Parts: sequence; C-alpha cells; structure tokens
Amino acid sequence: PTLIKKVSAINSSTQTIIYPNPATSFVQIKGIENAASVRVLDMSGRTVIQLNRYPVRGIDVAHLIEGSYLVQIIGKNSVSTGRFVIVR
Repeated sequence: PTLIKKVSAINSSTQTIIYPNPATSFVQIKGIENAASVRVLDMSGRTVIQLNRYPVRGIDVAHLIEGSYLVQIIGKNSVSTGRFVIVR
C-alpha cells in the first residue's frame, strides 16, 4: 500500500491508502471521504481517469498501460495526492 500525502487539509488525522500497489486491474482507496472526486493522472500530468464520486468497487485501471500514475482525491476540505504503479 501507498500512503497518500495530504496537500492541504482541515482534518489531517485520517490516513488514506492506495492498494494494491502495484496494481493490475483495480485500485482501492482506503480512508476516502464519501463526497470526494478522484482524478488519475499519468506522469506527464494528463488526466486519464476523472470520477465525480469514488466508486465503492474501486477504480478500474485495466485499460491503462504499465507505469506510474498519480491519483488526486478532492474532498470538501482537502486535496490529497498519491502514487501507484501498474504492472502486467
């Protein structure tokens, strides 16, 4: 699992974790706010997945190529950024 770095937050006591890392087809985010939106970016900063709400089943990353990705979690009171890797 990868710990998410809080960029700015009112309540920074909640730990957010991306797993599994490395991933193959889905990633889960533990500790995410219910109202959070999620963006997955490639390492050039291009948005490859945009979700208005975090899906309960996780994020489907099966269509992405191998490599490193950033995930931004935008909540009501915070923006968090983390990294995960896709392997096949």
